[in-house]
Amino acid sequence: MQRVSREVFCRRVWVVILYACLLLPGVLSLGCGGVEGLVSIESPQLCRSRKVAPIVGLSGCPLEFSLARLLDTDFRETARAEEYSVVVEYEAQTLRLELLNAKQWRYRLSRPFTTAGWADIVLYSGEREVLRLRKVLRLIERFRVTLTFDDGPGLNKAALAGDISKSPTLITLRKLDNFVHGSEGSKRGIKAAFFILSTTDRFCSIVYPKGETAAGREIIAEVARRGNVIGVHAGGEYHSQANGHDKRVREPAYAVAGQPAQSFANALEADLYECVSTLRELTGRSPEFVRPPLWRYADSFHPEVAGLVAAAYARYGLKLILSDAKFPDGGYYLISIVAIQKYRAYKGNLRRAFLSGEDNLVISMHDSNAYTANSLGSILEMIGEEFEKVDFAGVNGNAGERLDFADSYEEVRDNLRAKRRFVLFPEYDGGQEEQADE
Repeated sequence: MQRVSREVFCRRVWVVILYACLLLPGVLSLGCGGVEGLVSIESPQLCRSRKVAPIVGLSGCPLEFSLARLLDTDFRETARAEEYSVVVEYEAQTLRLELLNAKQWRYRLSRPFTTAGWADIVLYSGEREVLRLRKVLRLIERFRVTLTFDDGPGLNKAALAGDISKSPTLITLRKLDNFVHGSEGSKRGIKAAFFILSTTDRFCSIVYPKGETAAGREIIAEVARRGNVIGVHAGGEYHSQANGHDKRVREPAYAVAGQPAQSFANALEADLYECVSTLRELTGRSPEFVRPPLWRYADSFHPEVAGLVAAAYARYGLKLILSDAKFPDGGYYLISIVAIQKYRAYKGNLRRAFLSGEDNLVISMHDSNAYTANSLGSILEMIGEEFEKVDFAGVNGNAGERLDFADSYEEVRDNLRAKRRFVLFPEYDGGQEEQADE
């Protein structure tokens, strides 16, 4: 018994040491400043396990690259720095790094990168390529930000009584339309994607009317009329926050919207059919994007579920959209007070997204939440403030010039179409390599 405990203790110690080794490169400076994120690499030349290489952000400054950060101990002890050369391969360019100090294994790029893209760092010994770090260098000059809202349409008593101008969703639209951004306030107005509930929702035993009501349908049409993208959240017999798409795909199909049950493979397909049909009728467009309630599209205990959900999405031409950062407002006013306490967490969320190496970021909130609707201007200003605090390759901020909110239907649509990887969902395999190669 004592022996087993000692083995468990030793295993935990090694896990701690491993994590420390993986995280170390991310906190070390690379000379020109600004480690923007980390990329996992696998290199049998360096070690048998996965290593983490820094993503270096360049903004008109030379790159200083420490080879010792990436080489393991055995390799360093048997190698001489001056025998090796390092090059950066970027698009059609091959830029050689100059050795600064053999003792410290430091190399510097003689001229700066000023454009955005992925590059490989390649280590040579003589004419032989020893190591190629694929997609390590991420050069970001412009961050595209797409705002998204869930659980709408937001209906309060005034909206249900006929005054939809008091709806949290309409308040959200007004705040978006009037928000000033861009370099020196050169732009006014932001467009967003709204993921819609076409039928009633239930949360903590409270029933929330949605797109099945006359007011809800009017609001959905108004959101689309103002140039925003409409996406699918849920519909049909969904009815409750407890019903994620991972659950609905395992439940039997049912008849909906004039279609018999045998038309669908499962309840999720029926739910989606009702929602897609409703949104097409109200907006004149078939929705392209879907976000599952509670973000539930897979089940770790049942690996087959993700494939079934993906097949249901594919039937209606829907692309899954998750998030890189989300404001912790929950869906409804019941937990608005909690959101106030979570500003610090949200700021950490934003910082992680900015430092992830992604330049096409999706931020999620809830237009059903009255607190979010009323505070949206301050929330958007906070995004810019947090951007200003981040050190990008020795350059802080310039949010007005580098942080670009999507402000047209086409830009929101195209940003979501191009989205492959989501910072908050590292387990989602959406084709990261495909994005990197674009």
